[in-house]
Amino acid sequence: MDKETVTLVIGISGIAATLISSMAGLYFVSKERSSSLRASLFSKQIDLISDINFKMCRFRVFASVLSEPNSPFMEQAKQDLRTCFKEFCELEEKGAVLLPVELWINLKSTHDSMSEIVSESESNSCIKNDSLKKLIAVLTKTALISRSVTGADELTEQAIGIFSNNKSFKRVAELDLKVLEDIVEKSNA
Repeated sequence: MDKETVTLVIGISGIAATLISSMAGLYFVSKERSSSLRASLFSKQIDLISDINFKMCRFRVFASVLSEPNSPFMEQAKQDLRTCFKEFCELEEKGAVLLPVELWINLKSTHDSMSEIVSESESNSCIKNDSLKKLIAVLTKTALISRSVTGADELTEQAIGIFSNNKSFKRVAELDLKVLEDIVEKSNA
């Protein structure tokens, strides 16, 4: 091989090596950017899910107070219930952007059940047991899906096998509310 051919081959090899290393660098930079975005999103999801579950628990407490006839705290519980529902609705709307579709759709069911409880509390002096049972079932399902999204069970050594894969998540998301209502009824019997 003559000198010029060798120089040409080495030059082309150098250009190819530079191109390959540049592409690899771009790949890793892109991967790092999406990784930090993913971490930021997950952090916001955990904060939002925690706030939503707190509001759901508070709502359940107020609804429980309103399910007792002649409760001395009836009027205060009605006011607190309305306030809690309003705050839950605001969090639910934030969830439209941040939460996985399955969880957000379930939040819509939770919203509907809460709305029924608010309406019932306004029109009656007391919330019916069936309405409270349905509310507790919906809240339980939402809490279970929330735990799946956050990975709380995967991170807990004692419960490592409960929600360890996507099939388990879908099983909870598709869980019929009647099953949870029956569990609530049996535990309250």
